[in-house]
Amino acid sequence: MSDFKYYLRYAFGKLLMLIAYIFTALTLVFFVINLMPGDPAYSLAVYYMQTYNLKFEQALEMARAALGYDVSKPVYVRYLEYLARLTRGELGYSLYYRKPAAEVIALSLPWTLLVLILATILSYTVGTRLGVFAAFKRGKAADSVLYSAAIVMLSLPPFIIAVIVLYALGVNLKLIPLGGAYALGVKPGLNLPFLLSVLHYATGPVLAQALVQLSGWLLSARNVSVTILAEDFVKYGMARGLKRGTLTKKYIWKPARLPILTSLALSFGYMLGGSTLVESVFRYPGIGQQLAQALSLRDFGLAISIFTIMVVAVTLASFLIELLYPLLDPRVKGA
Repeated sequence: MSDFKYYLRYAFGKLLMLIAYIFTALTLVFFVINLMPGDPAYSLAVYYMQTYNLKFEQALEMARAALGYDVSKPVYVRYLEYLARLTRGELGYSLYYRKPAAEVIALSLPWTLLVLILATILSYTVGTRLGVFAAFKRGKAADSVLYSAAIVMLSLPPFIIAVIVLYALGVNLKLIPLGGAYALGVKPGLNLPFLLSVLHYATGPVLAQALVQLSGWLLSARNVSVTILAEDFVKYGMARGLKRGTLTKKYIWKPARLPILTSLALSFGYMLGGSTLVESVFRYPGIGQQLAQALSLRDFGLAISIFTIMVVAVTLASFLIELLYPLLDPRVKGA
């Protein structure tokens, strides 16, 4: 079988797995959210009751009519409607905002992507280099300190790290803002004051996300580098007197790129999932905070739409990494 035919067969198999994964994940998300206790119209009913001095039953009926939410519709009917909307490329409708969920997400997604991209670049750049450094210092004090610190950081939930970053840099040192996306006195647009303000306000969420992922990159790069450093060809390079930078560039990075690429997809998914609590701590207007608000308001249409974006993004990232495997490592063809 030619390489091209093998690759097409390999890609088709991965595509079928991708479709199965997305379908299973979205089905689970839909039923978990729709079977949650509570009524999406409850919060609005309380508002109507207080504002118009109505009885709760009247306010609840009025809220359901305003939101267009039919409580008598069976969950399987809503599920079939959800699948039908997906086939048409529609995400759904936000009961709280009274507009398509895609419009709400479009306002929040760029902020989340900004944080994820910056946090990924920062954590990957620093973490992998610290991991290689720790591998060269294996058994010494530097390796023990870095390894222990990485384990501790990985054991902490993302929102705990976010609280620590906010308290240390925001409350105590006042180096970062306590919340928001940009300063109130800055005019939004493609101008330098606005861009600098956006970067300043993104510092907290970026650091919180990057610190967790940095530990993962450090451990991954360290473990892979330790294994490669034990190989005979690396020992031969050391015997020749090659410098550490040369050994890293020529002998370590090439064999290590596959595990690191896998970690890249997993890191993206982990940060996207953890963005809900991190953005809530910093009151950052990304889809994470939007998801937390949607769940608290029982806005099932918006919550399911955000989860749909997350599931598709993570599975597509993993799918693209799988497609790169045969191109980067010929050994995959024999698997």
